[in-house]
Amino acid sequence: MIEAQVEKPVVRWAKKNSIWAWKCTVPGWSGFPDRLFVFENGSLVFIEFKRPGKVATPLQELCIAKLRARGFTVHVVDDKDEGIRILREHKENLDTP
Repeated sequence: MIEAQVEKPVVRWAKKNSIWAWKCTVPGWSGFPDRLFVFENGSLVFIEFKRPGKVATPLQELCIAKLRARGFTVHVVDDKDEGIRILREHKENLDTP
């Protein structure tokens, strides 16, 4: 299985649920998460997608730590169902008064 087989179903689910799924490439900053998910209220979730059983590289972990230190939500996901669950729960928490 390749990384795209994890990422694509999550992106499809996001788009069907009115969540923007932007591919991230930041010139001059290696290790940035693969996707930025933008919710209707402006809430953001970053996801670094990996092949099943793989983990973030040390450079990716450093970038993730820097983003989290600034208050961003960042996940490393190696399973499509986990990615969808994360986005679904985030969306449900936004919809709850």
